[in-house]
Amino acid sequence: MLQHQVVVVTGARGALGRAVRARFAEAGAVVAGIDREADIPANVIAADLGDAVSAERAIQQLADQHGRIDALLNLAGGFTMAPAGELAPWDALWKMNLATALHTCRAVIPGMVARGHGAIVNIGARVQPAGAQMAAYAASKSAVMRLTESLAEEVKASGVRVNCVMPSILDTEANRRSMPDADFGKWVAPAALADVLAFLCSDHARAVTGALIPVYGRM
Repeated sequence: MLQHQVVVVTGARGALGRAVRARFAEAGAVVAGIDREADIPANVIAADLGDAVSAERAIQQLADQHGRIDALLNLAGGFTMAPAGELAPWDALWKMNLATALHTCRAVIPGMVARGHGAIVNIGARVQPAGAQMAAYAASKSAVMRLTESLAEEVKASGVRVNCVMPSILDTEANRRSMPDADFGKWVAPAALADVLAFLCSDHARAVTGALIPVYGRM
């Protein structure tokens, strides 16, 4: 169902990005990536997606290179914990989590609407209720969810679908280092989340849009 589909993955060089690129390539998709640093052999270009102009240029570059973009997977983002009264994390997380998704969606949607099809999947998080020192992160991810719902309503008549997955903790090396006493078996493997993303971009999910999908593993 994904053969020959042109799929753009943001945050493409991260642990989840690598798993997602591999999953979609195995399914026969043409996979291109965007990250803060380029990886030319892996077809990953560099861009600051927190900047609207840079994001638009990157999306246009890939659309020109491949002729179109069929699916956009917004994996770019970040995480930090801080007291709610500290202002710097609010600005940083708003840019990393919400602005990156907003700017790439804004850049890719006109082409999808013009062709009458397309799939966008954003990455939210399991953030309710927000824990201590999680206000800025939870707010930025909640905003991604509201963006997903609103965009889905705006473009659903055109055949473009917009969904959001809400993972709990991903089983990555970085998370294992930061939480060495945790039960890693309860976490979500990047490959398992990649399977969910592949489903949402396929025709099997053609009736699904505006959904916020929990991907919690065994937590």
